Amino acid sequence: MNAPLSLEDVDLQGTTTGWNPPIPFDDEPLAVMPADILPGDIGRYTAALSLATETPPELATLMVLGAISCALGGKIAVEAEPGYIEPAHLYVCCALESGSRKTAVVNAATAPLSSWEIQERKRLESEIQRVSSERKTAEAIVEKIRRSLDADPEWGEETQQLQGKIADLEANLPVVPVAPLLWTSDSTPEKIECLLAQHGERFAVISDEGGIFDILGGRYSKGMNLDMFLKGHAGSPVRVHRTSREEVMLEKPALTMAISPQPGVLRELQSNAAFRHRGMLARILFALPPSNVGDRKLIPNPIPTSVHEAYSRAIERMLDWQPEERLVLALSGTSYLRWKEFQRQTELDMRDGEMLCRIRDWGSKLPGATLRMAGLLHAAIQPNLSNLSLEIAQPTIEIALMLGRVFISHALAVFRLISEDSDRLNAKRVLAWIVQQNSPQVSKRDCFRAHQHLFGKVEGLDAILRILEARKMIRIGSWSTSTKSGETIEVNPALLVAD
Repeated sequence: MNAPLSLEDVDLQGTTTGWNPPIPFDDEPLAVMPADILPGDIGRYTAALSLATETPPELATLMVLGAISCALGGKIAVEAEPGYIEPAHLYVCCALESGSRKTAVVNAATAPLSSWEIQERKRLESEIQRVSSERKTAEAIVEKIRRSLDADPEWGEETQQLQGKIADLEANLPVVPVAPLLWTSDSTPEKIECLLAQHGERFAVISDEGGIFDILGGRYSKGMNLDMFLKGHAGSPVRVHRTSREEVMLEKPALTMAISPQPGVLRELQSNAAFRHRGMLARILFALPPSNVGDRKLIPNPIPTSVHEAYSRAIERMLDWQPEERLVLALSGTSYLRWKEFQRQTELDMRDGEMLCRIRDWGSKLPGATLRMAGLLHAAIQPNLSNLSLEIAQPTIEIALMLGRVFISHALAVFRLISEDSDRLNAKRVLAWIVQQNSPQVSKRDCFRAHQHLFGKVEGLDAILRILEARKMIRIGSWSTSTKSGETIEVNPALLVAD
């Protein structure tokens, strides 16, 4: 039986008598991300989560990285060279079509975050009630004194004493503890500014959808508002002073973003160039893995309890750790040399005609992104964060660099997707189906039935087949009987694989 084929399996250089060589679409194959690329307990959990949900390893890896970033964001940074400091929090995006079990993966990766929130709220509940009561009492006393002053407007020594008492009471009003909130799945940039201010300048946007792009694009406002997300990634100060809303002052905001939209959501960004031109897309580590829907085994393979518990403890350990100030990590001597080599190679890859020349905006931030990942992984695997080593060892930087190399191929695919026209995209999808049939002839009727959800009418398919015919991948033939006639799709033998 013939094995299923993908476009990466096809040698488009061959030819057969009567056919010209097919003209490829020139899409580079995606680098494979090992399911257990992350270290320690978090790596074992990521691999088990991918296996249990039968999802591409990129999804579990990026969502777990997002959870770690949420737990550690704002607490650490990495100084690669004197004066060059990268804050350790991430924007990650894994695009997969609907029905890929994204929700299950996102929920599993973030479960320890939600559990910790609930536990902390319960722990603080009585304290919040007590302090709230004390504050209301103090405010009531202040209000009572003010009313007495209004009733006796004469200025005297007693009035001065009462005003002094008011000032003293207001200066010492009890501060009510804030129940922790780590992340949201849907919020406006303006609200996220406030949430960052309320929760120690650390917050996250985590979702199994891409609605945040719609919000940033102006769903709830008259125009785009990317500033908070641009500054939240860089850790730049935020100053908001408007008559229509409360004042916001942030010194080093640490915003995390971990989302999993459909590929079509990314494609729609083509219509709003500001996402690219203002640097929003350059800040995101993308993954665009091929879907395995239709090829899943659907055999239960639950995550071992010990693996799940170890991951939960690791995330809780990161959340419980509350250093008085941000710790700045450094690279060991060998780690620095390896990272510097990667940084210099990335620079060369951005030259005209080289691999990253069309995504220089994204490539210029890649070395910094590897530092961020290295810092997060360094802290994530520590059994005791109170004694955190301030030096990142070579094994950790090697993992971050390996991830960086994988992200390069996925970023190239994502930016092609964003700039690609729909006809070219559909032509590649139809070609993939034709190749999977691995037959010299394919029924045009069968091809239309398989893609009716894309075209609706056969005329739509005809336009796509003309693209493939121009690339010498197929040609349209015909058949007829005494009662019927139709068209066939003849396939260039160079696309076929022998049994």
